[in-house]
Amino acid sequence: MKTTLIIMKKELKSFLLSPLAYVIGVVILVFFGIFFTGISIESGYPELGPTFQNFTFILIFAIPLITMRLVAEEKKRGTIELLMTLPARAQNVIMGKFLAVTIVYVMILGVTLIHTLVLALLGSPAFWPIFTGYLGVILMGMALLSLGLFISTLTESQVVAGLSSLGLGLFLLLIRILSRSASGKAADVIKELSFFDHLNPFLTGLIDLKHVAFFAIFIALGLVLSINYMENEKWRK
Repeated sequence: MKTTLIIMKKELKSFLLSPLAYVIGVVILVFFGIFFTGISIESGYPELGPTFQNFTFILIFAIPLITMRLVAEEKKRGTIELLMTLPARAQNVIMGKFLAVTIVYVMILGVTLIHTLVLALLGSPAFWPIFTGYLGVILMGMALLSLGLFISTLTESQVVAGLSSLGLGLFLLLIRILSRSASGKAADVIKELSFFDHLNPFLTGLIDLKHVAFFAIFIALGLVLSINYMENEKWRK
């Protein structure tokens, strides 16, 4: 656990000193503000649900920018071998990096809480759907971060890692469109893989263990695949 926290602090410090992290944060916050102003303020809609729905598309593009360098950059520089020769196992490296990017992601989302304050000042919003909406967006973001981390372990190229993560994110968000061309159980199975369909209940104030488990499975899947790949790669060398 101590080794994991050391790696987390190292990665977190690297992010906070990187201009890219602030650029990503500003872009996310600007688009959130645009959606919030257009939907909640100008349309007089005292909730954040519709804002979150539009916001998910921005996350699909922003999260690969956060995860693409996590392992790919270390591989290119040759520092990943140094990490693996320290008293750190693959799970320490992966969990440390994942915790760091999760903290960065939650910090960026935390700034958007100011919009909740604005809603409270302008009217009487329902705070429970806002809370569950944030919970859903955090879980979905963590799932995408985990999958992006795994993709970053597969290549030395940040560009390849970023584009691959973007493609996977779009697929998981928009797969519901594919279900329309299928029928019967096939359509149901395809639809069950849609991130948007599992996020939507959170935006309406519903916390269902089915949807929590869905995102938890993808978070665990990305982490397990990342750890196993790094362990196998270590032995191959």
